[in-house]
Amino acid sequence: MNDHCAAFNKGATKTVHLKSHLMNRLLLLVVFVIFASTASAQTDKGTWLLGGNVNFSYSKNQSNSSLKNTAFEYKIAPNIGYFFFDQFAAGLKLSFDGSGYKPEFGDGFNSYETLNVVPFARYYLLPGQKQYNILVEGMYQYGFDGNFKRNTLAVNAGPVLYLNQAVGLEFLLGYSTTKFTKYDGWNKRLSLGIGLQVQLRKHK
Repeated sequence: MNDHCAAFNKGATKTVHLKSHLMNRLLLLVVFVIFASTASAQTDKGTWLLGGNVNFSYSKNQSNSSLKNTAFEYKIAPNIGYFFFDQFAAGLKLSFDGSGYKPEFGDGFNSYETLNVVPFARYYLLPGQKQYNILVEGMYQYGFDGNFKRNTLAVNAGPVLYLNQAVGLEFLLGYSTTKFTKYDGWNKRLSLGIGLQVQLRKHK
């Protein structure tokens, strides 16, 4: 029992250090971009999108892919994107996911962490430079949980409040479904998240 607790504590400590490292890198990236840029824009074609989100969620898994359980999960996801059209951007997220879950029947608490590359696309409903906007974002993720292949579709939506012409603070409500390829049923997730995005374009 002592060895098990020591191993669990050691793994938890590594997870905390890794999360802290990722958050520090993300913060440094945002600060660097803000001060190094020579011009700014919001949702115009040709603008770069840099930043990230921190997301917390509660899920109830009811598919036949595993034991039924409830889970609390978090996600740290720095991203880079590009506005291919006015108000429309697409790009990639590097998503670090962690979760802890308790089976519906029995005792015990389990946890695990994964790292994923996630393509995304988002659309801002209001044109031009404003003090606020509303975005809708869709994502797809193909990955593995142990030996199980899974497909995840997710949608986020919510307001963006701009701190200046380039920096936006996002508050997002999300919904996602996960399908394990060899099992019936879907795992569903509802989440709340907050993010910081920097939207930049050089002067021509």
